Amino acid sequence: MFLLMLYTSGDVKMYGYEALFAQFILDMNSLEQDGIDVDTESFRGNVKVGIAQVVGDNLGIHSLFGFAEGFTANFPCRICKMPRDSIRQMSYEDRDLIRTPESYQNDVDADNLPETGIKRNCPLNEINHFHVVYNRVPDVMHDMLEGVCPLEVKVILKELIVKEYFNIETLNARITSYNYGLEDKHNKPCTYNMNALRSPDGASGQKAGQMWCLVRHLPLMIGDLVPAEDEHWELLLALLDCTDLIFSPVISKGQIIYLEQLIADHHKLFLELFPHRHLKPKHHFMLHYPSAMRLYGPLIHLWVMRFEAFHNFSRRLSHIMCNFQNAAKTLAYRNQMLLCYNLMSGKTLMDKSLEVGPGESIILASMKDSAAIAQHLNMALYDDVFVAKWCRCNDSHDCYIQSLPLNW
Repeated sequence: MFLLMLYTSGDVKMYGYEALFAQFILDMNSLEQDGIDVDTESFRGNVKVGIAQVVGDNLGIHSLFGFAEGFTANFPCRICKMPRDSIRQMSYEDRDLIRTPESYQNDVDADNLPETGIKRNCPLNEINHFHVVYNRVPDVMHDMLEGVCPLEVKVILKELIVKEYFNIETLNARITSYNYGLEDKHNKPCTYNMNALRSPDGASGQKAGQMWCLVRHLPLMIGDLVPAEDEHWELLLALLDCTDLIFSPVISKGQIIYLEQLIADHHKLFLELFPHRHLKPKHHFMLHYPSAMRLYGPLIHLWVMRFEAFHNFSRRLSHIMCNFQNAAKTLAYRNQMLLCYNLMSGKTLMDKSLEVGPGESIILASMKDSAAIAQHLNMALYDDVFVAKWCRCNDSHDCYIQSLPLNW
């Protein structure tokens, strides 16, 4: 993952996307037509480069592609041209309303945002063999983990508390004391209060990773307190069935068809249980997931979670560098310095580095099962070893109480 460019919202307002992406468009067309000559031990030839998909959060993609940036617009979807009133009740994808290059161009020429949902033409359409209407990868992280899941978890928990299956104190006690295991211990969800449950449309208070952890473990946390036939409990399980397939790293054609029906059943049940509410735009975006899976495969391989993690370096740096004149230039320079360090230190794209935490140096003979350890590591019993509290391999799980020879 490499940094392409950095710009501010002020740059977009002053110069426009056409000026910002002009050089990038020229470079991409050149790479597609002329390619790059590669001469290595394993491969020799010319490699052509093109754009498959542009991924990002909904607001950023809508802004770049020229679609309506407000999701209360008459046509808030970039994939289809379904009116807002229909979006609030629809449970299936209407393929007759899918946007095409011809309909997109007609809407651009009409220059009528309220009636088309399009503000302007996207400069990326000048790239050969690319058009924004074929860029249908959804933003599953923000749609599900920061949209649908936080909303529905709060309204469901509120109803279960109103039915007196448990109270807020019991819920928070279960969330706090639950054993999340090695996989999710870094994403332990926050507790709730009744004010948050009474305003489900407000901020969830959970990060995306925390919400993903909570949704998967919530049935185990409180399942013993709720009757299996409860209708609101069934809605939570229906949501979990959808998320299991949406975030699956592998999926079959049959499962995609099944997911389409699961989403429809979930939306219908939500409208039935909460008739005073309507489906949000992010509920509607879920309808396009099966079609996107048919085109691109499992959506978890195209979500923005990894890009958000990559941006975390620049986000943290922006708070400490005290640059208010040209922050983008400083951040770009620091990113290039980090890349230079990684390359010169021998780190590769598939780096398997080992990070060792704090610990102490002791004699091997003082450890439990020292004889077996000495034989396995081909060491003497009175050699010094370093006993670390934890180690991490390739940003994966923590492993505790690991002993390493000092000359490792």
